[in-house]
Amino acid sequence: WKTRIIALRRVPARTPVGYNGGFHTQRESLLATVPCGYADGLNRLLSNRGAMIVRGKRVPIAGVISMDLTVLDVTALDTVDIGDEAIIIGQDGEEKITAWEHAAHMQTIPYEVLTAISKRVKRIYVE
Repeated sequence: WKTRIIALRRVPARTPVGYNGGFHTQRESLLATVPCGYADGLNRLLSNRGAMIVRGKRVPIAGVISMDLTVLDVTALDTVDIGDEAIIIGQDGEEKITAWEHAAHMQTIPYEVLTAISKRVKRIYVE
């Protein structure tokens, strides 16, 4: 399951992010927005807990996941661009995120993670 970065924004330290400022940057930070939220099946329990993979590195979800968007803290990446893939479940190089990992953050089972992915998420089936 993957999406793409649609916006990048550099913000100063102590900037509130997300609903009710659910995350505050600790330093000047680079934040990426991806078009995936709880309406797509990305559970709000992953807010400030979960991660995605961008350019082969794990980046944290920053703030509360909204209906259609999620913010990632990509400050630690050497380079990042609009259009880069953000992997929600899958692998890039050595880095991997599984439904089991999401389920652990949500205190549930991986089947709930997978069956929650909504119909509006495009599926591509491969053999």
